[in-house]
Parts: sequence; structure tokens; C-alpha cells
Amino acid sequence: MTTTAGPETGSAPTGLRERRREETRAAFAHAAFELASERGLDGFTIDELAEATGLARRTFFNHFTSKEEAVAHVVVLKVREVLAVIADSHEEHGEPEEHEGDDVDDDAHVAALTCRLRTRYAGDLAATLGAVDEVTRSLLAPDVLTTLRAFAQLAERHPQLVPHLFTVENDARTQAAELLRTPEHGGLTDLQAHLVPGAVISTIAPVVGGELLLVELDGDAPGAITTDELVGQLITFLTRGIAAEHPAQPV
Repeated sequence: MTTTAGPETGSAPTGLRERRREETRAAFAHAAFELASERGLDGFTIDELAEATGLARRTFFNHFTSKEEAVAHVVVLKVREVLAVIADSHEEHGEPEEHEGDDVDDDAHVAALTCRLRTRYAGDLAATLGAVDEVTRSLLAPDVLTTLRAFAQLAERHPQLVPHLFTVENDARTQAAELLRTPEHGGLTDLQAHLVPGAVISTIAPVVGGELLLVELDGDAPGAITTDELVGQLITFLTRGIAAEHPAQPV
């Protein structure tokens, strides 16, 4: 009988176990999110959730402490998935393409400052702004926003989910900061990595809450703007902030 060769190192089984653990965790999270969306958070039990996944109740508690935590984990997974795609795409394809809506500012001083900083820091500013642009656009993609909005709406109906909104937001900020710290994706300093992801999250928040509408998701709704317009404004403000700290020198 032919047998499949086993792993050659001790780390392989650990990697396999971890992958299976993450798959099980994701299965519970997606099932919980779907049930909560259909029935409300109080409309199903842990036993029903376990039955929906084909797993044991005790297995659920190996991964989560509550239904609320499981539901929120879907959003965490979605954000991590999007950021992982960005990291992988840079490895395969290099720098992201520029978008028509990416004009930072045509103000002479800002343009001159940008030119000086690009020269001084060998393009770090351009790389940073490009990375921020890409991360923000990815988090504003319709499929991502649909998940984020659905979770926000659940939290409105079920206050016990509200603390998990902060967990989701903090995880998104942390994941974005780790990505933007890498040389390939902006190379932010530790201080910048605290500030810039916060600006990205603040840009997305009103869209998630429905206070700001996007054409790509909300169609021709009154007041809707395009993703290009929103991201362009963020990049403009970031660049003007740099300009404010580097005032034009008298000639």
C-alpha cells in the first residue's frame, strides 16, 4: 500500500494544526454572522450555531467566549484578508498603479514641498502616500463595506456588540499600521504608524455608518461621492499637514 510522505520537520504539524484551527474559527464566525443577520443576535443559540457548522458546542468555546465575539470576528477576517491581498500583490506586481483621482494638490507650495521631500527622502513621501491610497481604497471596496455596514447595523440593534466595534477598529488600525511600516508599503516610522492608520479609519468610519455615501455602493443617492473623491481628499489633507509643518521659505 502506498502511503503519503509525512512532514519532514517538526514545524509542519504545528502549521497544519494552526491552519485547521483558523479554519474552524472562521467557520464559527461566518455561521454566527449569517445567523445574526437573519435572526438577530438573540435569535439563535450556541447549540444552533454548532449545528450549523457541524461542529461541537465545546469546540466553539475553544475559540470564542460568546456569540458577539464570533460575529465580530467576521469583520476582523475581512479586513485582514484585504490587507493580505495588498501585501501579496506588491510581492508579485511591484508598486500599485496611479489613479486619476490621486492628484494631491495643485497648490504651488505643496507641489514644491512634495518635490523637495521626494528628493530629500528618496521617494519615501510618494511611497507612503501611494500605500495609504491603496489601503484606503481596498477598505472602501463595496464587498468590504457591505460587511462593515452589516456589522454596524447589527451593533445598532444589539448594544452588546458595541464594545466589539472598538475591537474591530483597533484590529484594523493595528493591521494597517503593520503593513504600512514595511518598506514595500510606505515604510512609516513608529510615530507615523500611530497617526496615519487613524486617518484612514476616520475616513472610512462615516461611510460605514452611512453618514457619507459612495457612488460605488450607494449608486445615485443624493450627496453620494466617488471613492476617487474621498481618497483624493484624504491624500490632500495628509500632504497639506506636511506642508504646514514645513512652511515655505522666503526667497
